[in-house]
Amino acid sequence: MKRMPIICTICSKDKSLRKEPIPAKERYLGTHIAKVAMMAMCKRKQYCILSGLYGMVGGNTLIPYYDHLLTDADVPDLTLKVKNQLISLRVSEIDFYIEDKPSWSLYRQVLRTAATSLHIRFQEHTLPKPP
Repeated sequence: MKRMPIICTICSKDKSLRKEPIPAKERYLGTHIAKVAMMAMCKRKQYCILSGLYGMVGGNTLIPYYDHLLTDADVPDLTLKVKNQLISLRVSEIDFYIEDKPSWSLYRQVLRTAATSLHIRFQEHTLPKPP
């Protein structure tokens, strides 16, 4: 199986309140996710969303409603989960799209640590601020 490059961003605080599992691209309402999905489509790459609870999820992954803010205490377990997911997905490189917000720093730490421990090329890109 071929290794693949991915484009990634984080989940969002704003979520659909529907209780039943729905695709991640419908669950997470942050505009940054739609931007990253569009970039991935244009570049013909897969995209993932880094969830503070589920780790790496694809846009079509079914996600139930949850409300969980990633904390320092969550970082070691989530990093291990993401590392294992990167191995399973056979990721070769990650382009991580972020906004310059303090609340995103733990997500950045998790993904950077998991990727670098596996010698996966990891590059951050700052998303433009909305007008």
